[in-house]
Amino acid sequence: MRSKIDEDKLMYAEAYKLYGQWQYEKGLHLIQLLNPKPGDSVLDIGCGTGDLTYQFAEKIYPDGELIAIDKDADRIAIAEASCVKDFQKTIVWQNIGMEILPECYQNHFDLAYSNYVMHWICDQKNVIKKLYDCLKPAGKFAMQVIVGTPSLVREIVLLRGEEGEKLLDQLHYTTIEIWQELFEQSGFQIDSISEGEDYYFKNFEEFIAWWEATTNEKKYRESIGDEKMKQLSNQYKNGISIYGKETIRLLASKLSN
Repeated sequence: MRSKIDEDKLMYAEAYKLYGQWQYEKGLHLIQLLNPKPGDSVLDIGCGTGDLTYQFAEKIYPDGELIAIDKDADRIAIAEASCVKDFQKTIVWQNIGMEILPECYQNHFDLAYSNYVMHWICDQKNVIKKLYDCLKPAGKFAMQVIVGTPSLVREIVLLRGEEGEKLLDQLHYTTIEIWQELFEQSGFQIDSISEGEDYYFKNFEEFIAWWEATTNEKKYRESIGDEKMKQLSNQYKNGISIYGKETIRLLASKLSN
């Protein structure tokens, strides 16, 4: 029998899949940038519940290989359970972070991508070096990453007090200039780098449901309180557009030796 903690985690993983549709849609840009082809070997860093993973798998099927990694075991479980039979030999699901990617994958991948994950990684310099090592010469990497906190998100998070401050400390924002420097120092060539587009939520309720799911934390409504919830719901009744100027999209290539 699953524990209450496990049930909560699974609930958040399912909510993440439901409310993260916009994140998936933005991730489709990475397919356009990388242009995967049948037979390619691909690394998905932070695959979540697998929606974007399946889109990449379709492009490299039937002879390609896709290694999908994520630290969240419940999101991996949902992704694997949803995997159609055709892709079961194409996709390998692994409950690990990029920091401990096995050395057997050195010079292994044609392509790699990460969709809204790298800002959760503390040692970004080391991860980019591991990324460089696991790509084949001329291999490509594409990512979308958050580089700052919108004022609404900061306001909501800090209502949690010390717990909110701890969460903000877990978000490792890096400027466009420093991202470029980190990749170039590791031997990558930057092919393109640009700002992303806004994420749109129909109302405040949809936004807070997504935020609770993405942070695996259900106490935000409690911290906000009924009166503040009503105020924010009314303030944002016409929708919320955020994260456009706080997002970058990057494409880099491993220089051939």
